[in-house]
Amino acid sequence: MINGKHAPFGSRADGYEFERVGTENTGRSLRLAVSYRFKPGNLRVTRHVAVIAGSPTFEMWIHTDPVGDLHCQARAWASPMPPIC
Repeated sequence: MINGKHAPFGSRADGYEFERVGTENTGRSLRLAVSYRFKPGNLRVTRHVAVIAGSPTFEMWIHTDPVGDLHCQARAWASPMPPIC
């Protein structure tokens, strides 16, 4: 939630604008970072995904940075994941 409203991550209709994507491969781990600017709140929101060779798991987190004057309060992020069968 941002400013008390649901703002699905990356939704253009909710004010997100794609900025960049970055990758890092260390030979043992792979990381992906996708950044969007949340214009209504002057916030950069980056979703990170990391995997490590030999592990059956992955890690995902979201990082936020203010861009200019901050106009919002990010209270909680929910990332529903469908079950993998």
